[in-house]
Amino acid sequence: MLGENNATWHWQKWQGLSYLTCSLLENWPHGFFTHHFWPRTPGELVELFPSSAEVYRVKQVHGNTV
Repeated sequence: MLGENNATWHWQKWQGLSYLTCSLLENWPHGFFTHHFWPRTPGELVELFPSSAEVYRVKQVHGNTV
C-alpha cells in the first residue's frame, strides 16, 4: 500500500491478528494495532518485536487544550 511521501504500509500477522508497519519507520521496531488486539497491553504487545523494543504510551488530544 503506497501512501504520501512514498511511504509504504505493510500488513503483518501475529497469532492470526493483523497490524500495520510503515516503511518510514523501518529502522525502529513498531506496529499500529487494531482493536482486535484488545485487551492486550502495550507491555504484552512489545513481545512481537526484538528485545530492544520499548513501550511508549501516548494520549490523544482533541482540541487546543492539553
